[in-house]
Amino acid sequence: MRNVKNNIKVATAFLGIILIASCKNPIKVGGSDIQTNVPDFIKKYKETTLPIVMKGCEFEKGLPLTNENILYNRVDSNRTPDGSVPYCTFRTNGDYYAVINLGLADCILPSLVTYDKNGKLIDEKFIGIGYCGSGPGFHCEEFTSIRNDFSIYTSDTISEAETDSLGNEIKETLHKYVMYKKGRLLSSGKIELTDTLRQVLEK
Repeated sequence: MRNVKNNIKVATAFLGIILIASCKNPIKVGGSDIQTNVPDFIKKYKETTLPIVMKGCEFEKGLPLTNENILYNRVDSNRTPDGSVPYCTFRTNGDYYAVINLGLADCILPSLVTYDKNGKLIDEKFIGIGYCGSGPGFHCEEFTSIRNDFSIYTSDTISEAETDSLGNEIKETLHKYVMYKKGRLLSSGKIELTDTLRQVLEK
């Protein structure tokens, strides 16, 4: 009987140690290690991993974590306060949350937003370019990436040409260029981003 009681005491003590350890170990949700009191608004975002690549003019193909029904659902509860659509969250390089929101235009335009563990805003940057649209002789590809090293690159690759009376492009007037920005997500949650730069491409 004494051995049984001793075994029960040992088992109880062991269970207590496990429970204490589990309370000290944070749960990983949407980024860096966090405690269980995740702000409710973070739970709206799908969790993914880096690298993240977005092609805003290709919709479902270029934005694999969403679809057209979600993007154009008019229910306010599915939107952020500024009317954009929650897209994703990911593991960060510091003690903060990071999320991506999508703005709706001719092409989908992303913004990167960071919050501290209490849900207070740290930083917010538009990480698209926004030059893409439609028109005769105008072609554009919207591209944004956040790489494994938390570097950011976003660009619009554009070709423009004059058109004749039939709408055909005049090859002699064709010119191509890239509008781009580079940046980095810092461990503090701050977002570094250059101004929009231009690079001319060969025809």
